[in-house]
Amino acid sequence: MNSAPVEFELSRLAKPKKAALVRKWSAERFHVELGNWNLTPRGPHVTPSFYFGFTNDLLPIIVPWLQLNSLGLTILLHPNTDDPRADHLYYTLWVNRSQPVNAYGMKKPGPGQPRVERIFPNTKPTVKLEV
Repeated sequence: MNSAPVEFELSRLAKPKKAALVRKWSAERFHVELGNWNLTPRGPHVTPSFYFGFTNDLLPIIVPWLQLNSLGLTILLHPNTDDPRADHLYYTLWVNRSQPVNAYGMKKPGPGQPRVERIFPNTKPTVKLEV
């Protein structure tokens, strides 16, 4: 399972509009789990963002698609392992430029907590993927 927080700056008017387009295009083309808009920094993410999660089989399709369709936004891709700190600091792939993340305080799941975050796709693609 993987996730791709798309990060943007609210102070620049065009950035939220671009993020909304990338979010819309992702939902139209891929069976993904769309998360909420985070209009303030959340968790390890130091800028506003939205999240989408996807299954491992989509990784070789989504990465090049995001590279070509990111609209210049900063996008962090990382796996969801049982070590969220390492996922955000060491196992990352950035589209466009990287930026700081505040993951040093993140811990591995404790007893009784899920070991790996599950992805529950909640979109129905309606647009054929361009090849």
